[in-house]
Amino acid sequence: MKLINIRSIRDYELQCVIEIMSSFLNKDLTEIKVLEIGSGTGAQAKLLKDLGFKITAIDISDSNYSNNRVFDIVNYNGKDIPFPDECFDVVFSSNVLEHIVDIEKFQFEMQRVLNKNGYAIHVLPSGSWRFWTNLSYYLAIVKRAAISIFSKKKQSPGLSSSSDYKKRSKRRIFQRLLPARHGEKGNVFSEIYHFSKWSWIREFSNCNWKIVKISKNHLFYTGHALLGGMVTIKTREVLSKFFGSSCNIFILKK
Repeated sequence: MKLINIRSIRDYELQCVIEIMSSFLNKDLTEIKVLEIGSGTGAQAKLLKDLGFKITAIDISDSNYSNNRVFDIVNYNGKDIPFPDECFDVVFSSNVLEHIVDIEKFQFEMQRVLNKNGYAIHVLPSGSWRFWTNLSYYLAIVKRAAISIFSKKKQSPGLSSSSDYKKRSKRRIFQRLLPARHGEKGNVFSEIYHFSKWSWIREFSNCNWKIVKISKNHLFYTGHALLGGMVTIKTREVLSKFFGSSCNIFILKK
């Protein structure tokens, strides 16, 4: 999904997170110290700062969005959070935890930097998102194939008829029979469970988190932007009532 399409969705999800922070933390916004983990471009961190939050953002130096940063992001090794104990009111992440290999150890790192009255708020893709992303993957293939066929008509006959080109094309088709795994655990089918609310409840409980609340982002989208930015946020809200929300939002305490 292109950055321009992700941005409107992430902005909407961030508003849900801001409402949660405002309802749970009895502090003025300017006093709330937030650590965002896996900040990507830093767009959400920038918005939080503009609203008055004391925001610190961290990400690995070679993230997919490192060349598109719009905020001063602290680079870290993806394992050890480079801050002292109990220095943040909120630890926040958006679509990040599923990409962390040693998720159990990292959760204790988050607890270490979170103060005793603080909250962890994590936006995570749902099992519904994985299911519909699997199905839409094949629609995306059809779309790409149509574009490819149209493009070949503009290519020189020698390129499209070469044996090497045909072999490469067949190899790519075989490799793309199944969609890629999104996270660090299981496969594209078992991720339907691993991304479910119940799986994350078990994960968080095993690491001694108290689950305060679980919300939905009330948006429907998949990992393949078949219609680009043509689908409005309002339409995605309506679709989520029929096809499920694409993310769950977990509010946790130590």
